[in-house]
Amino acid sequence: MGPSTSFPSPADQGQSVAANRNPLSFRSARHGNRSGQTRSAAAIAAAVAVARQTEAAVEAESARHLGRAGAAQLRRALTRLREITDPYA
Repeated sequence: MGPSTSFPSPADQGQSVAANRNPLSFRSARHGNRSGQTRSAAAIAAAVAVARQTEAAVEAESARHLGRAGAAQLRRALTRLREITDPYA
């Protein structure tokens, strides 16, 4: 076997492990991946907000085109179809 190469650890160089941590890293030993989870939750909340706005715009356009009664009838028909097509409904 040949000679082994050993790289000095941060502690061997007089640095603490925390001082050697990447300051841009999103993980921390104390909080796990909390900041990543927070960003994910914020992204989901933003996507839901956009989806709700789009839903309202589509419903308003349907109501303008079909009238209130026609839009209500369309919603009832789509809800009935969802019952047979969406296994999670």
